[in-house]
Amino acid sequence: PGVVVTLALVMVGVHLLRSVWSPQVDLWILELFAFVPDRFAAGGTDSAYLGGFPAEIWSFVTYAFLHADAMHLIVNIPMFAAFGAVVARRFGTMRFLVFAVLTAAGAAAAHMWSHLDDVQPVIGASGIVSGLMGAVVRFGFVRGGPMSAPDPSDERAGDVYRSATVPAATFRQLLTEPRAIFFVLAFFLMNLLLVFGAEAFAGPGASIAWEAHIGGFLTGLLVFSLFDPVGTEAPREHPE
Repeated sequence: PGVVVTLALVMVGVHLLRSVWSPQVDLWILELFAFVPDRFAAGGTDSAYLGGFPAEIWSFVTYAFLHADAMHLIVNIPMFAAFGAVVARRFGTMRFLVFAVLTAAGAAAAHMWSHLDDVQPVIGASGIVSGLMGAVVRFGFVRGGPMSAPDPSDERAGDVYRSATVPAATFRQLLTEPRAIFFVLAFFLMNLLLVFGAEAFAGPGASIAWEAHIGGFLTGLLVFSLFDPVGTEAPREHPE
């Protein structure tokens, strides 16, 4: 979907621009657009960081377009493309954009809640990616869904648009779907590994905002129904 390609290209373009700017300009960009929990710490002032109050608002989203290095970008872009394509086909462009904004904000809020006075900036699209993964859980594993086992007798088999418009599962139904349960457990296990192995994944001295991953995932999982144009009863013929 075009919206996924466009956002991915923006992320790549931002990273390329940062690679040619001077270190000082790059620091300004990080201070303006990265998410820094210390902005919101009790006793903090708007003048402590560039951008003041407006930056406190937009940084809940803009941090997702910044990445630490090429490897960080290479890890996030394919996952964003894979899960984003499935969700965008189901939601349509405008719902997808609002959903991405909300999951980015949910991820940032979860990180802020656990790091109230942290001055370390948070960057990267993994909060949105986690939100998209949470959304896919709601419909990806149902019969005919994009992550279900192939069924040649199902007319949706092999059709990426039809598979993205199957009726969503209720939370009660998800509790009886082993593949969905396994997917959720695998997501949380991976983030548990990140708690103890951040340096192994990202290099010496690195830290990974796993709390943001959890926040994004839960946001996507819980607010999915507010954006879903298909519902849990009857599939549509084509996405918006």
